[in-house]
Amino acid sequence: MNSNVKDNEAQPSTEIEIDLSRLFKALWRHGVVLLLAAVLGAALLFSCSFFLIAPKYTATATMYVNNGSNTNSTLSSSDLSASQSLVDTYIAILKTRTTLEQALEATGAPYDYEDLLEMVSADSVDDTELFTIAVTSTDPEEAALLANALAELLPDRITNLVEGASAYIADYAVIPTEKSSPNVTIYTLIGLLAGLIIAAAVIIIRDLTNDEITQDEELSQLHPGIPILASIPDLQTQDSSGYGYGYSEMPEGGGKRAKNKDGKQAGGGDMVGEQLSFAAREAYKMLRTNITLSLPDSGECKVIGMTSSLAFEGKSTTSVNLAFTLAESGKLVLLLEADLRKPSQADRLSINRSPGLSNLLTGNCTMSQASQKTELHKNLCVITAGDIPPNPSELLASNRMAECIKNFQEYFDYIVLDLPPITAVTDAVLAARLVDGLVLAVHTGYCRRPVLRDALGQLEFADAKLLGFVTTFNNIKSKSYGRYGHKYGYGYGYGYGYGESAGKKQQGGKT
Repeated sequence: MNSNVKDNEAQPSTEIEIDLSRLFKALWRHGVVLLLAAVLGAALLFSCSFFLIAPKYTATATMYVNNGSNTNSTLSSSDLSASQSLVDTYIAILKTRTTLEQALEATGAPYDYEDLLEMVSADSVDDTELFTIAVTSTDPEEAALLANALAELLPDRITNLVEGASAYIADYAVIPTEKSSPNVTIYTLIGLLAGLIIAAAVIIIRDLTNDEITQDEELSQLHPGIPILASIPDLQTQDSSGYGYGYSEMPEGGGKRAKNKDGKQAGGGDMVGEQLSFAAREAYKMLRTNITLSLPDSGECKVIGMTSSLAFEGKSTTSVNLAFTLAESGKLVLLLEADLRKPSQADRLSINRSPGLSNLLTGNCTMSQASQKTELHKNLCVITAGDIPPNPSELLASNRMAECIKNFQEYFDYIVLDLPPITAVTDAVLAARLVDGLVLAVHTGYCRRPVLRDALGQLEFADAKLLGFVTTFNNIKSKSYGRYGHKYGYGYGYGYGYGESAGKKQQGGKT
């Protein structure tokens, strides 16, 4: 298997190519939004066209054009062609200022020349000797009155201007009963399509510009040389029985949480051990299998580091469940909480917070005093972080830390280090030299590409032995932590003192 970050990621991919299947999936996931946008757009334009836009009516009169050169009762094809060629001339005469103003004077309509010009249109009828005069108005009676006035005025205007030509009224305009505009059906369809297109465009743009890692396939495409060791389902998803995620029966052992000596349930609200759903337990077993296959079979104690790019990616929950799963396989396992800035395992397992690792490293307790048993499994021991020290980086990088790990290896088959996230503090990078392999927890839908690249860059610089990713779905609302999750150091690694009061302030944080 891969031995370090540089080998794993020889040619990292810095961007994702446009994947049509991914875009279709994004649209499918937001199908309800698309539907609502389409309905809203249709309703909006329907309301505008029906209630806000004044309806207009069009009245049409039909005129016949006669070529003055024709004196016979029978029209030849040349006569017909000559008459058709005059239609454009007659339409131009119709729209002259004099003709329109005479029509306004005859009808008394309250318009000027420019207004009536916009209301009038004319066109030939299928390349015949006929053409129509159409007037559009919000008043149907007014539209018919103006159309007929123009039809009656136009023959005299043509006779006076075009020698030998004439025009006759073929059909008078009648008062229209149906509005010509707006077409409510067309407006509604336009609104529906506009809403659908705009919503789809927004979804696609957001998907293309979103730098969150949303799925395992995307993570594999970004970093093809680093394997995904396991994908952990959402531990907080429950079915009707309370043990859910596709499993309707209680887990083996009754699904009860382990209790400490005071009778309190272990877990502190987190899903650990046998409290896990069937799907989650199987995922952790897959993680255990892939990690053991990734490490050399030397028969010696294996030290496994668990870290993440950011806080709230599930690395501490994954650490304890990995340790539990290794213990289930018959191995003696030590869970060592090396997150000395923001410890959480004591609350998670309902055990004493101190003495712990910090006390051990400062010589204030022995290994036996720091080590605690839980009822999660008889093969599992835990050493919590202990009291929060003022110099966690120095403690983790000290020779004393290396000596402690070496001493622990004499008693255990596996040591699982719960390390801090990488991008804000150097603790995890400093401790990377002590482990046989590192596993990086990635919370899909929360971790962002630039942050993950930063974390991998730091591990590569430290020549860390990265075994692979474990993707987690621990139901954290990523938007509440900001675009970069405040890079973990925001309110995390600063202002913490050494002692009981400082430690109590930081309990309860899920990492």
